[in-house]
Amino acid sequence: MKKNFSGNHPGREQAMKDKSKRVFSLVLLVLAVLVSFYASAKAVTIYVDAVNTSGTEDGTQAYPFNTIQEGINAAQEGDSFESADTVKVAPGIYYGGGIRLKHNVRLIGSGPELTIIDCLNDTYYCQNGNGVAIRLPYHSEPRGYLEGFTLRNGWSGIYASNPYIFWQPAYLEVRNCIFKNFVATGISVYPGVQVKVFNTVFERINYSAIDCCMSPPVELNNVTINNVAYINNGAIRLYQDTVYLTNSNISNVPVLFSVMSKWGNGTVVGNNNCFWNYLTEWKLRNNNQHEFINSNLLYTDPKYIDTTSGDYRLQPVSPCLDKGVDIGLPYSGSAPDLGAYEYEELNTRKLVENLACSYAETSLNSFKNSAEERINALENKFTALLNKLDEIDETQETGTKIVLYRDALDKLLNDLWAKADGFFGGNPKNDWITTREEQERFYPIVQQLRKNIENEINKLTASLTVKEQSAPTPNIIQTKNTLSQNYPNPFNPATTIEYAIEKDCQVTLKLYNVAGQLVATVVDEYQTVGKHKVVFDAGESLSRGIYYYQLKAGNFVATKKMVVLR
Repeated sequence: MKKNFSGNHPGREQAMKDKSKRVFSLVLLVLAVLVSFYASAKAVTIYVDAVNTSGTEDGTQAYPFNTIQEGINAAQEGDSFESADTVKVAPGIYYGGGIRLKHNVRLIGSGPELTIIDCLNDTYYCQNGNGVAIRLPYHSEPRGYLEGFTLRNGWSGIYASNPYIFWQPAYLEVRNCIFKNFVATGISVYPGVQVKVFNTVFERINYSAIDCCMSPPVELNNVTINNVAYINNGAIRLYQDTVYLTNSNISNVPVLFSVMSKWGNGTVVGNNNCFWNYLTEWKLRNNNQHEFINSNLLYTDPKYIDTTSGDYRLQPVSPCLDKGVDIGLPYSGSAPDLGAYEYEELNTRKLVENLACSYAETSLNSFKNSAEERINALENKFTALLNKLDEIDETQETGTKIVLYRDALDKLLNDLWAKADGFFGGNPKNDWITTREEQERFYPIVQQLRKNIENEINKLTASLTVKEQSAPTPNIIQTKNTLSQNYPNPFNPATTIEYAIEKDCQVTLKLYNVAGQLVATVVDEYQTVGKHKVVFDAGESLSRGIYYYQLKAGNFVATKKMVVLR
């Protein structure tokens, strides 16, 4: 009999193989669970909303944190932007700077028009001072990401320095932001920090929009810089540094570029940019080494919509349209536009929806929500306006559409435009815009919305006129009794009132205050059939407020509301 003296019994060998397979499978299962858990743990979105006053805050959509720093503190870091948590911030004004990012945690607002970090004019910038809105994370090689915010009213917008080891590498990416009203700089870039900026506006900054010192090359892509460097520092200031400037606009500055200290040097490499209304290209301390390498440069007015209200979108006639180079950002037309905003025709519905936002504010004392909401009544009015616009169907007759658009315009002017402040009555915590900031954000959009609706009316009226002229109609032009909304409205001191009467008759146009008292007779005479126009000058006799003007023509009576501003 042949014996096996090896000690490896065939059955035992098979059992050991089976056991090894089970152990290996178990290890794989544990690893898969760990990987799944790790991946899920690194894919969390933390929510922040100043309006949450429930007393419960856990970072979920149902119970968001109500300060930005709380949201950041709750986030988990990662090895990349994709593996770390994301902090999403709802519309609102969040008071207090000194916000410290976390490594690879993306901080994303709801858009710079809606999400604001206000440093409260604090100019303390040392260490963790609140005069600086944003600082990079504590990490050996920190990486920060910011998108969709307005930073304002402090010493500087961002200090891009490595807080852990000053000279070690770091990275900052900024997208779709607005920096304004800073004493010193928009972004200060320190040694070792690589900075990339996209689709961002810098305005009303005393020193420089970008201040960089011995850093890797700074990349500025599709930025708009306007009205900065009041003290002649240069819109972009460099010390032994290079800046790549692409598809960007710089306007209304005394100096484009400057070199700090007599031992510094600087290079700006420009591609497809527009410069306008500046005094000097370079400011040097001691004939410093400097160079401006540029291609496809425009020297012309970029034609923004309205710089006084901070609207740096391009007009349809802007020379900056389709003059950029493709760098991977989305664009329309044959090529990208220059500046922070790609041109687009404003959609009326989108404008109304943008107005119906929270305006929630964190309180000045605790940086918590102030619980003063004014959105409910306003949202009702926005909804009513949207409903008016929804009634308009392209299949309807032109005349019907004109009437509906005019109804929508009346609702816009009477229900929304007059929300200047609590002076006119109503509950200031409800449907009245009560702060200067809200007025600055509110009026430009309402103005654009009014233009959109008026343009639609004008186009429809013009098309109707063409049809009437081309059709075989009688020589008699029929006119209906109408009273149009005055324009401009609100106004100071004069406004125009148009009306039409369908037959010759005695006409009166009178102005009444909210108490029903007659304050002015604008027209009182016999007039012929047709359209009429009168300019009413409020002069100094009328105080600001709401008034009603009433037209009487025969048996026809119509009344509309106007607002006088002072």
